[in-house]
Amino acid sequence: MRPSTPGIPSLQSGPVPPAGPSHPPLEPPVPDAEVLALIKEALNDVAPGREQDFAKVTLTSTIEDLGLDSIATMEMVGYLEEKVDTTFPDEELAKVSTVADLSKLIRGGTL
Repeated sequence: MRPSTPGIPSLQSGPVPPAGPSHPPLEPPVPDAEVLALIKEALNDVAPGREQDFAKVTLTSTIEDLGLDSIATMEMVGYLEEKVDTTFPDEELAKVSTVADLSKLIRGGTL
């Protein structure tokens, strides 16, 4: 048996825990209303003057329903990434079709 190297776990020390989400989840778990409020805040930031439209946004709204062009959509994503101090993986962003999907990413999940 080889001697262990300090700071490096031995392969015989047991199973390796599974990898966690791509970024840490918001702590503690944040209520849907707060995540939705954050998304609406981002929408109002990237498309000022549309507050009344965005007030109607729900978790079941589609990204298409938001009526943003691709640049505004990426600005919204950047705003959210900055607010939750993370970077959403491109492969996960490509799967987002609803506000609920976006909410799941904000919480640290995957789609």
